[in-house]
Amino acid sequence: MPLIGRLQIAAGELEVMSERSVDRVLRDIVESAAAIDWRSVPLVEFIVARSLVAEFFFELAKRQGFDLIAPHVLTRLGMATAESFTAIVADAFSGPRLRLIVTAGSLDQRVRTTLESIRSTCCEHRIRVDELAGAVGLSRWHLERLTKRQTGASLRQHVVSARLDRAINLLKHGPLPIKELAFRVGYGNANAFSRDFRRWYGASPRAWLRTP
Repeated sequence: MPLIGRLQIAAGELEVMSERSVDRVLRDIVESAAAIDWRSVPLVEFIVARSLVAEFFFELAKRQGFDLIAPHVLTRLGMATAESFTAIVADAFSGPRLRLIVTAGSLDQRVRTTLESIRSTCCEHRIRVDELAGAVGLSRWHLERLTKRQTGASLRQHVVSARLDRAINLLKHGPLPIKELAFRVGYGNANAFSRDFRRWYGASPRAWLRTP
């Protein structure tokens, strides 16, 4: 069965899958998606596949209590170009994040509180990790270590993802000068913003606006 057909079936069966089935389907999706040259797939099929993979990840993360990790991956999957799609799928469904989503119940409350704080203050130009750690009764080192172990991403990566989520939301309402966009989401200069954006989405902000 073609990958898109399998994705459609998986999306319809999320609520009734056992954890073992979820693990198996995830591995199957990743292996199948990684073997496809998405640049050669017809545009309509690519858009359908992109949407289904994003939906699958988000629903799975939400069911397992990882709703604070899901948004930045969901945005990356939902907005990826054909050139960057395979790499983003592999990142979303591999390593610590995959193991946690499949086997764990929920985030440590201190990590959850920290991620909520990051998402609410991400556009501030100075986010002090020491203050985030103090607010949840941990040292900076322990908070960094716990967050990395629980989410598979560093605190800095969570800050970047939250800022870029805000940037995407701003871009959806129309183009902005890159320097202004960078400043609005907490970056001190446009070069750093553009570099992170390209790494995250596989395209520059201007090129992203032209993607389907």
